[in-house]
Amino acid sequence: MVAKTANLGAGSAIKSEANGDLSREIVTIVSGSGKLPANMVLGKITATGKYKPYDDNNTDGSETAAAILVYDVDATSADVQALVIFRLAEVFQNRLQWASTVAAGEKTTAYADLAAAGKLIVMRT
Repeated sequence: MVAKTANLGAGSAIKSEANGDLSREIVTIVSGSGKLPANMVLGKITATGKYKPYDDNNTDGSETAAAILVYDVDATSADVQALVIFRLAEVFQNRLQWASTVAAGEKTTAYADLAAAGKLIVMRT
């Protein structure tokens, strides 16, 4: 029997969030980021204020986890607007998506970034 992996889909990492749009923001994903799946952990580029996949090895600001993508986006050849979970939410840790370069230990750092004052995005199992 062949195992199949189901696409978790838009916002499936969100366990709970604040009322209204308090937890959400519209951000710009920088061109060249590629096709990003829903639930991808993002970092913010300090110089431009745009977002791209989080990686603790980056040195442009995106080495700090700052948001979680709600829907799939394609930022291969142009900047795109995207909806993210930005603050005051609980998310399912095991449903988050990561850049292929992110190691297990770096995820722990990202969880701390997201839980920091002002974000309060809490991991749940």
